[in-house]
Amino acid sequence: MPQDPNAKMAGFGIVIGLLLIIAIGLFSSFTVIPPGHRGVRVTMGKVSSEELGEGVALKWPLGISQINEMNVQQQQKTEEDVPCFSSDLQTVTIKYAVMYRLNPTSVVQLYQDFKGDPYESLISPRVQEALKQVTAKYTAEMLVQKREVVREETRTLIRQAIGEKIEIVDFNLRDISLSKELEAAIEAKMVQQQASLKKEYELDSERKEAEIVAVKAEAEAKAVKIRGEALVTNPLVLQLEIIKKWNGVSPTVVMLGKDAGGGNVILPITPTSPQQ
Repeated sequence: MPQDPNAKMAGFGIVIGLLLIIAIGLFSSFTVIPPGHRGVRVTMGKVSSEELGEGVALKWPLGISQINEMNVQQQQKTEEDVPCFSSDLQTVTIKYAVMYRLNPTSVVQLYQDFKGDPYESLISPRVQEALKQVTAKYTAEMLVQKREVVREETRTLIRQAIGEKIEIVDFNLRDISLSKELEAAIEAKMVQQQASLKKEYELDSERKEAEIVAVKAEAEAKAVKIRGEALVTNPLVLQLEIIKKWNGVSPTVVMLGKDAGGGNVILPITPTSPQQ
């Protein structure tokens, strides 16, 4: 009895369909985890306790299990215009950047506790809490002057709050903005301080100059006193001074003292002409 062509075609179609189902099942039973990522296997709603490394990973086909990728490479997120309050109740607007990396051994716990983007659910709230806690310790002016101190203190608080699940590589303050009125007030204060320092420097210079003049005058007075006392106690000093100042020209007058019977009389000396 000859085979029905339609039945033959139907059987062939069934075989092809089974092969396609098998091929689809085999194709969907594995996935490739790219470099810098880890996989978390979820089978019928249950999360596997072990993370999957880079490369090919097997799973149950037909949606029975899924593998979710977690990026463990260093990432950076930036925040714009985050309002904070200083200790003097001034509004300070801050822009910052956070560089972080997921701990590869913690991806399963992070997936279970913080499904989705760990930055949004774990890092960002703690960063802003730490930043507001630090800025509340300083005045608005000091926040600008001690920017590096604020950055380091905030980074330390972030790391303490997050723990080892996520490594906070760095935290950077990109900008600290004050209101225009506050900036003008701080600028005016700085100008006044500079003028005060300049005036203090000038007064200090004048005071030092006066001290130098006083020291010189005192030294000269002492020198005069010493010379006077030397002349009184030793008349030869006067003769020595005369000799030092003599210009080599013979005197034209002579003084006769009381001892010579002259009674301090000054007599002219007539120069003699050289003999012919």
